[in-house]
Amino acid sequence: MEMTSIDEYRNAAACLATSVSIVTSATRNERAGTTVSAICSVSLDPILLLVCLHCKARTHDLILQSERFGVSVLGERAESVALRFARPNPDKFKNVATRESYGVPILSDALATFICALHQKVGAGTTPYLSGAFSPVDRGPGARRCTSIDNFVC
Repeated sequence: MEMTSIDEYRNAAACLATSVSIVTSATRNERAGTTVSAICSVSLDPILLLVCLHCKARTHDLILQSERFGVSVLGERAESVALRFARPNPDKFKNVATRESYGVPILSDALATFICALHQKVGAGTTPYLSGAFSPVDRGPGARRCTSIDNFVC
C-alpha cells in the first residue's frame, strides 16, 4: 500500500465532521488547556469519553499527574477561544470565563462540559488515547444535538 503524505491526510481528515473542544486539567499549582477535535463517546457501561492530545502537551502531563480532566465543548462563535488554546500562550485562561468543578477548570460559556477521572491511557504515536469515566455532565443553554444528513444523532 502506498503511504499517504501528512498534508494529504490532513486535507482528507478536515472533511470529518467534529466538534471543537477545550480539554483542561489542573494540579494545586498549575492549570493547562488545549484545543482538540479528536473526542468521542466510547461506552455507556461504563460511561467513557475518549480524548486524543499530543503527548508533549502540558495538558497531557497534568492529566497524568492529577488523573482528572475536563472537556468544554465550544459553540460556533468561540473561534478566538479555540485559537487561543491551540497556540503556545503562557496564560491561556486570561480573560476567559471559567469555573472549577472537582478541581478541574472548565469554560463557563461551553455548550456542554464533561468532568472525567482518568480511566486509561493507550499509546498511539505522538497522540495517545486517554479515556475518562464521567463525573458530572452539564449541557449549556442553546446546546442542541447534531444530526447528520441521514438523521443519525451523534
